[in-house]
Amino acid sequence: MKIDEFFSRSVLKGKVSIVTGAGKGLGKTMALALAQAGSDMVLVARNQEERAKRIPLGRFGSPEELGPVLIYLASDASNYVTGTTLFIDGGMVVG
Repeated sequence: MKIDEFFSRSVLKGKVSIVTGAGKGLGKTMALALAQAGSDMVLVARNQEERAKRIPLGRFGSPEELGPVLIYLASDASNYVTGTTLFIDGGMVVG
């Protein structure tokens, strides 16, 4: 199966993909392709120097703070969560 055939199908429907580096380049391209293949997405992008200045809580989230949310999104407990964006950013979106 060719890669374009793989990504043109809904073969990942009901699956969760976690993509790091999703803000640019290969990570962004992969995230878009996985989403087109039907996957639910968890995206992680970094530009720490600029983003740190805009976080109202004044710090980045720790793995202990972010991990439970990612586990929830990848679990059956989030089956009814659709069409939403969950911001885990220390208030950066509203700040």
